[in-house]
Amino acid sequence: MKSKILVVDDQATIRNMIELMLSGEEEQFDTITAESGKEACQLTNKFDPDLILMDWMMPGMSGIEVVKKLKAAEETKDIPILMVTWDPSMDKLSDALEAGAVDHITKPINQQELLARINAALKESYYRKKLKKQAEKLAKEKEKAESYAAELKKCNKALKEFNSIVSHDLKEPLRKIIFTSEEIKSQLKNKISTSEKKLVDKVSATANRMNLLIKELLSYSKLSTNEITFENVDLNKTIESVNCDLEVRIKETKGTINIEKLPEISADPTQMQQLFQNLIGNALKFHKQNETPIINITANKLNARYWEILVKDNGVGFDEKYIDRIFNPFQRLHGSNEFEGTGMGTAICQKIVERHGGTITAKSTINEGSTFIIRLPQTQQIK
Repeated sequence: MKSKILVVDDQATIRNMIELMLSGEEEQFDTITAESGKEACQLTNKFDPDLILMDWMMPGMSGIEVVKKLKAAEETKDIPILMVTWDPSMDKLSDALEAGAVDHITKPINQQELLARINAALKESYYRKKLKKQAEKLAKEKEKAESYAAELKKCNKALKEFNSIVSHDLKEPLRKIIFTSEEIKSQLKNKISTSEKKLVDKVSATANRMNLLIKELLSYSKLSTNEITFENVDLNKTIESVNCDLEVRIKETKGTINIEKLPEISADPTQMQQLFQNLIGNALKFHKQNETPIINITANKLNARYWEILVKDNGVGFDEKYIDRIFNPFQRLHGSNEFEGTGMGTAICQKIVERHGGTITAKSTINEGSTFIIRLPQTQQIK
């Protein structure tokens, strides 16, 4: 694409000479000419040239006055202007640069110098425009990011308010339902029929399930709003603590948990406890009838930054076509009559792992067991 050059000079011979010098350069340039400062302003607004060659001394409006006028206007301020003058003094050059010109050429004009200065000015102008576009793009992206951050802040505030409402306005009535159900059974234990007792038990069980669901929903939502405290966490000690918490269930199921040497990583200790408690708890829960659960936890270093941790069981397994569903909140692959739960456990696991800059997925075969694959960074990147 040709560059448009506006040649401004009150002498026709100089205008024609410059046109001739530019026309022989493999037709790189389209030239437009003006014989006065006033006409130069009009043609600039009309044709939007890529560069202007401006004569210094002209009757009426001088070259410096035209430069100042063009540089003051938003539409023309970025057009590079080269002053053309008979006076090569530093004072003249200083005045030209101060007015907004990018360079100057001394008369009589040398063609090689003229082309070199024009090409240099056009190249500089090209990169200035490119930088300006990038700066504008960055400004827009920054504005979007700030808008998103503000919206996220509002959402987090709303989520915290929701957590508060749920904690009080929903959990309190449930506590009363559970307490009342137990009081009815206690005070009327010899006066209510078997069918009536079953109804009360059903109310109590439903309320307890609802209470658990609310508890896990709050746990899930808090993962998005609470700050993470990173510190060195020995995952071997984390698993020991989890096993202690799950001691009763491990004894009930006669489960076996085998642990290889696990790494020490930078993580939130509370969330690591929650992560492995959910995974091990699920492995104990989804075991096959008449077969004791065996859980193997191993780790290997993927690369300089990431560890891969495997939690493998010999349970009921699941069809891998449902792999995406198991990490969604409230998704269950088994009926509540088969296994208790709310469908929030693995969703909470995914949220924890992602907040630590890692990934979690699973492999499974029905009636053979499942393997949950967690990849976590050794250290956290400072943001």
